[in-house]
Amino acid sequence: MNKIFSDKEKQADDGLKFYYETYGTVLRNETFIGYVYNAKRSLTTIEECKQIYDRLREGGVENIALRYNNWYSDKYVNELSQIGKVSGKIGSKNDFKELTEYLAANNDTFYPNIEMVMEKNTSALSAASSHSKLMEGTLVKYGQESDLYQKAITVDFERLVVKSGVILNKLDGILKKMSNLNTNALSLSTVGSALFSDFSTNTVHRESVKKDMQAILEKVSENNKVMVEVGNAYVFPYVDDIINIPMSDSNLSFEEQSVPFLQIVLHGYVSYAGEPLNLADNRSVAFLKAIEYGAGIRYILNYAQPDMVKNTNYSSLYSTYYERWIDEAVSDYQEAAKALDGVQNCCITDHQMLANKVF
Repeated sequence: MNKIFSDKEKQADDGLKFYYETYGTVLRNETFIGYVYNAKRSLTTIEECKQIYDRLREGGVENIALRYNNWYSDKYVNELSQIGKVSGKIGSKNDFKELTEYLAANNDTFYPNIEMVMEKNTSALSAASSHSKLMEGTLVKYGQESDLYQKAITVDFERLVVKSGVILNKLDGILKKMSNLNTNALSLSTVGSALFSDFSTNTVHRESVKKDMQAILEKVSENNKVMVEVGNAYVFPYVDDIINIPMSDSNLSFEEQSVPFLQIVLHGYVSYAGEPLNLADNRSVAFLKAIEYGAGIRYILNYAQPDMVKNTNYSSLYSTYYERWIDEAVSDYQEAAKALDGVQNCCITDHQMLANKVF
């Protein structure tokens, strides 16, 4: 374990974590006197985020890690230069600082999410110098599957991949902006999962990009707790929390059962959670897997009514209205805490199937 975690100490906290995630600014397709335009809307303002947080606390939920997405812009129009600027649609800089301090006073962690790997495709000539290229010389474009109707009415999913060297050069400035917001924790989004080679004039292969990502993580973790998504092995020594880790096998026909190898490696050193329970295909199974694998309870909770995600790139968040889920979230946490409180800083030493579908 010391080799994997670079002599990282085990977690001090033995309590179960609750991962509360929410979204701020989104671009929504609307019409005005017959003309179609993208309007900035908010799914959850800073004040609304605090209200949901208070509801969770009142229900007895503790050890909360709050991840705030899209607090400076819609992620599909992300720009590194915008990081650190609080969107006026969700509140002010002072509101943001107060939320950070409010969670800290309750011994909870506020993770503002920043995206440094992907930027919007502006089609500008300047993009060639700061974004990665494929072997044929064209820019790496990172897309997402969607139907034609969805693409026709919202901002294009397509984004460019920022060179890892560019991120490193801009990192000090980004961290300074974040420190001005009194943050002591950061969610780094795709830093934990995305590695792209760059075939510009001076070719940079994935192994070199990995080293750059490790340098980024090391720098950020000096003064911040760090959260990432998915979490490739190179992030383990630097992160405190990983979300969206796989909680099942690939379901190929020749596989007999899932083995929680990743969870066995991480437990006791890094806190983690799988998919949001309110977006799972089978919430009951996802909840039981979380307990079986020693994972935290994770919910995406937005203040806006479900119809607000219609005509946006966030239609997958249709089941995140907090009033619908707040009671289930509290209940799930309380039930899981009975099983897992007191052992979250322990290593998993064995995993057995006791009967059919009983582990």
